[in-house]
Amino acid sequence: MAPGARRRPRSPSRQRIEEDDDNTTKALSRAQLRELLEIAPDDYKLLIETMASTGLRISEAIALQRRDLQLDELRPYLRVRRAIVRGRVEPPKSKHGRRKIPLSRPLAAKLNAHMDQVLDRTDTAWVFASQIGTQLDADNLRSRLIKPLMRQVGAPWAAWHTLRHTYASLQLAHGANIVQLSRGPRPPRRQLHARHLHPSARWRGCGCARSDR
Repeated sequence: MAPGARRRPRSPSRQRIEEDDDNTTKALSRAQLRELLEIAPDDYKLLIETMASTGLRISEAIALQRRDLQLDELRPYLRVRRAIVRGRVEPPKSKHGRRKIPLSRPLAAKLNAHMDQVLDRTDTAWVFASQIGTQLDADNLRSRLIKPLMRQVGAPWAAWHTLRHTYASLQLAHGANIVQLSRGPRPPRRQLHARHLHPSARWRGCGCARSDR
């Protein structure tokens, strides 16, 4: 650049791309994801496992209710029908936010066992709730749960949304359609199973397995 010349300001679109390519779109490595599930507290292990296995947003995960789980089906799945944002229950952020997400049978069995322990037997009982059955606070969990855990696995930049990026990264590595992943109207051909994340598991490919047929 010539002396005295003024640098042209970056366009907003370029700035956004660079910001998105920095920390917001990073994914965990398979080893980091394995370790995260290993060290997560028992009270929150299933929440983290469900998010890592389905690509749910934290606002969608904490808004799941008993009626959203279809666990006894031949092809178990969960339905996304709402989100909790800053303590408010809201509809999904877009028309594609309302969707069905297939579950592996091992994860469905864990969710089934978990719901058997939930004292609130109504259809609107929260799947993931506080010890007294009230809705969880995503911001509170971010500061006292997921950020410390992410630091322990060597990803201090990571937070809840990183689990969604990690899920997408593993799916795309096995040929899932990127539009399908962002919209979610159809089940992905392959689905992340938690058993592939356990330290004792034998890894094949990127850790994805075909969803149950």
